[in-house]
Amino acid sequence: MDKEFVRERFSKAAGTYDDNAVVQRMMAGRLYELLAGEGGTRFGRVLEIGCGTGCLSRVFLEHCRPERMWLNDLCPEMESFVSDLLSDRTCFFSGDAEKSDLPDGLDLIMSSSVMQWFVDLPGFFRKCASSLGDMGGGGMLAFSTFGKRNLEEIQALEGTSLEYLTAGELTEMLEPMFDVLVTEENTVRLEFASPMDVLRHLKDTGVTGLKKEPWTRGRLESFCRRYAEEFPAASHSGDAVRLTYHPMFFVCRKRHSKRYGQK
Repeated sequence: MDKEFVRERFSKAAGTYDDNAVVQRMMAGRLYELLAGEGGTRFGRVLEIGCGTGCLSRVFLEHCRPERMWLNDLCPEMESFVSDLLSDRTCFFSGDAEKSDLPDGLDLIMSSSVMQWFVDLPGFFRKCASSLGDMGGGGMLAFSTFGKRNLEEIQALEGTSLEYLTAGELTEMLEPMFDVLVTEENTVRLEFASPMDVLRHLKDTGVTGLKKEPWTRGRLESFCRRYAEEFPAASHSGDAVRLTYHPMFFVCRKRHSKRYGQK
């Protein structure tokens, strides 16, 4: 995982992200609903990992008033996109959350549509547990990510994909440190007028931070032809094609009797 390349792609897409990240915006809203359903509306110290342009931050702050909130993102450029949320109680810091120091005594760590980019999730979950306090029996971790069917059309045609995990695999990583209160997953299929529109959508949401191979004319023509042949939209309207997303959601509570080592 070349995180510098990932950072560059998401930074370039920051200005177009909100208008195109339909599924990611839905995921932020659903994650908050699941968190609130577990009684999660009152938190003192909150950290968001991978805040981006603020999809989850805005939903959360509409309903919650934390005493202190940290917004983190890999891309320092994102600070300007969440500047309206910053105050004497809410601050931004950039850096790779897997490597950066996290605040101590947190009541909630939340993250939406980010952890599929992480290299060592078991290590990161231990780091989260170490940073969470014992509020109400244990601080909470709430996150959404993507499962194995995510962008399955691109996987089939290009032979490239992130190492997506199953809900069971993620639960197994979490359970040494957390009680997993909620898991949920589903698939969402978007329709686009053409394969070129799929590529524009991915570029405009920053989801091209994996493969550096240039798009030659021949490669592009072959990709579009195969995409149209193999993945027509359910509506069968003209050259319309589909694109699959596989959202997964987790709400967890720290097992406060455990010790998790260094962050």
